[in-house]
Amino acid sequence: MDGLISRKLLGRILIIGLLASLGLASPSLFHAAQAQSGVSVMYVSPISVLPVPAINSTFQVSVGLNLSSSDGISGYDVLLRSDFFNDSYVGQVLKPLSIQAGNVFQGRDNLTLANCVNNIGSGCDPTKGDGFGAVHSAMTVLGDPVPGGQSVTLFSATFKVVGTGVTLLQIVNDNVTYDPPVPGYGPNNLIVMHLTYDGIFSNNGLAPFFNVASPAIRLPGVPVIFDASASFSSSGSPVTGYSWDFGDGVKNITTIPRISHLFDKAGGYRVALNATAGSLTREIVRIVIVSSSLGALKIFPVPVPPSNASYQGSITVSLFNLTGSSASLIGTRIKPPQSSWVLFSGLKAGDYRADFSGDGVTGFSKSESVTAGWTTWDTVYIPVTVSIPPTQPDYALSLFLGVVGIGVSLAAAALLLRRRSERKQARKVRTKTRKGSRLS
Repeated sequence: MDGLISRKLLGRILIIGLLASLGLASPSLFHAAQAQSGVSVMYVSPISVLPVPAINSTFQVSVGLNLSSSDGISGYDVLLRSDFFNDSYVGQVLKPLSIQAGNVFQGRDNLTLANCVNNIGSGCDPTKGDGFGAVHSAMTVLGDPVPGGQSVTLFSATFKVVGTGVTLLQIVNDNVTYDPPVPGYGPNNLIVMHLTYDGIFSNNGLAPFFNVASPAIRLPGVPVIFDASASFSSSGSPVTGYSWDFGDGVKNITTIPRISHLFDKAGGYRVALNATAGSLTREIVRIVIVSSSLGALKIFPVPVPPSNASYQGSITVSLFNLTGSSASLIGTRIKPPQSSWVLFSGLKAGDYRADFSGDGVTGFSKSESVTAGWTTWDTVYIPVTVSIPPTQPDYALSLFLGVVGIGVSLAAAALLLRRRSERKQARKVRTKTRKGSRLS
């Protein structure tokens, strides 16, 4: 993630995937999910389908984002897959045909970074999941971010029904960035915490399904709400029973689709739901991640030298915990000129202070807040004086001068030998001349 420019354009498209789900049930249309408790929600939303689509028919699915009032969006990188159920490949039930841009950056200058269908198009990346059955869209705005407190559409995709079965419409990459401006400087590159709701398609009877309705970050000892109201049967039979296995030894049977559960420890849990409709029962299994109660802080120190000057020094970041009676030093990190960020991990949730020092840095601090189970990003602009890097030996010049010196020495030696040879030859000539004079 080195380089401020690359972070502004491409770093907007970064890491965080908090799994949850929303059903695409026929004949019901699941409308845009509302931002919950100040947390934004990314969701799959289909067109209402009645009756169930026939083989070779098409329908559209959109990926939307309900932004909380405290969030915004500067860019996204989202990949939607349509060929997996219970973590297994289900074959060709749906075939993505095309992708259409949403209204999120409508009327604004923007840059398309990925527009890929079935691993064909621009920005395709198999390491992110691109392949047959995948739709991948990534964009960034080239100006001020879109403000929060509204619902936007990121993109839509057209699918063709090519087989029979049950398959997820699963968002496997769901990165959203928000770059609010820092007055007088530049953008603060942030990652948007959000819930992610997937969808489901079925033209083959009962389709059990559930989402993690809340919270966005699951922590030990904090209630997790599961919602299976998206479960449905393509035959129209109502779902009447829900049998849960939370993967930690706890099981529960209910007749209502919503249920709450506490996980005692961090880890990945294999949560299984068996839904019943009439005489049919079918299972869905999804992995639910419960995060550690510790968080992390990723700081991007950006030195700001005087106009028309450059800064080549290192910056030291010292982090202090402010939750006690007095500030306590947590640790120190050094950002060299060739790097962009420093990371503090294993932090308890609470308030912190980051102190910055180094060549040309005088008395600069920034307040920080750490959230449990989350890596907080913060771009910090630091006024600095000009830093002149220490002078390094010019080995190329030394080598050049050395070669020149050797050449001069060799030339001088050659000239000396030539003159000696000439003097020797002259003596021989004089000697012969004297001998000839005597004989005559």
